[in-house]
Amino acid sequence: MLTVSILPSTNIKTLIKDNQTDKSGDLIYLYATNKDEQYTYIQSAQAKGYSVLMFDGQLDVPMVSMLEQKFEKSRFSRVDADIMIG
Repeated sequence: MLTVSILPSTNIKTLIKDNQTDKSGDLIYLYATNKDEQYTYIQSAQAKGYSVLMFDGQLDVPMVSMLEQKFEKSRFSRVDADIMIG
């Protein structure tokens, strides 16, 4: 699991681009907000080879929508959402 406060776009993008790009070419950033409550989902995602960002700060979740607007061809999805990469 990656813990970040500010997303260094180039490094993380390079790390996840091969495994976390959907059919339409969007890069999917998986994130968790509580490592204890979402532990099972995090482990399941990591078992599939996905990287999960930890957004557990007060300002992290509100920043997700701003980052989605800033990063082209990218989407942020909570690790426990029903959205599959593929």
